[in-house]
Amino acid sequence: MKIKLPNTPWLIILVYLVITSCIDQIDVTLGEEPVLIVDGIITDQFGPHQVKLGFSTGFNKNALFENTPEEVEGALVEIVDDAGIREALTDQGNGIYFSRGALKGEVGKSYHVEVHLSDGKTYRSLPECLMPTAQITNGAFEKTSVDILTSGATASEDRIVFKIDFQDNPQEVDYYRWRYQGTYQVFAPCGARPDSCIVACPNGGPCWQTVADCWATAFDFQFLKTGNDQLTNGKQVQNMEVYSTPLDRQFNIGYSSLIQQFALTERAYTYWEALENQINSTGSIFEAPSFQIQGNLRSVENPQEFVLGYFGASGVTSTRVFVDRSDVGEFFGDIPCEGCTPSAGNCIPAECVDCRQWPATGIKPYFWPN
Repeated sequence: MKIKLPNTPWLIILVYLVITSCIDQIDVTLGEEPVLIVDGIITDQFGPHQVKLGFSTGFNKNALFENTPEEVEGALVEIVDDAGIREALTDQGNGIYFSRGALKGEVGKSYHVEVHLSDGKTYRSLPECLMPTAQITNGAFEKTSVDILTSGATASEDRIVFKIDFQDNPQEVDYYRWRYQGTYQVFAPCGARPDSCIVACPNGGPCWQTVADCWATAFDFQFLKTGNDQLTNGKQVQNMEVYSTPLDRQFNIGYSSLIQQFALTERAYTYWEALENQINSTGSIFEAPSFQIQGNLRSVENPQEFVLGYFGASGVTSTRVFVDRSDVGEFFGDIPCEGCTPSAGNCIPAECVDCRQWPATGIKPYFWPN
């Protein structure tokens, strides 16, 4: 069975394969019944913390798994600590549930999530101990070139590589997961000079509001990187590559990278490492899985029910790295804006006039340099 996965935040959660000593093999026939997906985490930082719920569509209706998961709304979702204190999350719609901002996990305490669906079914995760993480001491970037194979020929591609330094904890075995979020500034050429660019569309189409400067965000939906300190226990780790991204229009003005380092339990590490190994071994997250692995979610009423996803508890540390246009020394051109003059007599592409159409936001992020 080949599975085509959607390009959504569920992307990594839906890639499941590989058997290891700490992960159970699930011999289950996936038919037309939907499968619950739970994705969430609590950290030692102030919230809000997020849990996302969805149902996969039936697997036997089509040879290709083409549909995005159906978001689950109207559920009661609670984060519970080892003292029995419960925090009910707020339903924000689209299957996303948020805790209050004051909620903060504590290192050494255990947490689990309980999901009560509107049909009366209840799901509970196994307790996760919130582990302390090693502190990131520095973040940096460098420009590099790599050879890529395109249409049977080898070509050189310029990339920006983001790296970190951190001091590993010497007292215990540490397990890590890394994530990132890239934010970059975009510019709508016509948004800066509406008097010369805004013309009526011949077909009577709408006139766009002029917004020139925006900020777009690149999330790591298809990124998964884990590691342990087997070779670095108690040592200073330097210049560890977290991720790289093509040197393109993202860097026309400025690019900010938020890199996060999460401490995992051994069980969580085994789960995420299995998914990472699957991606690396096939070369693509779109390859068909041979086995299913189950995370730490279980149905209370039916323990044999197959549930996807993981609820984790992690200490987290982060660093932010800013790349200015002058750092890369290149400009990749404005958005292609054919017809961006009154004499053209045709409709101007929306993204040329209103940068929010990328999509992006016209609100300057608080961390953006002046």
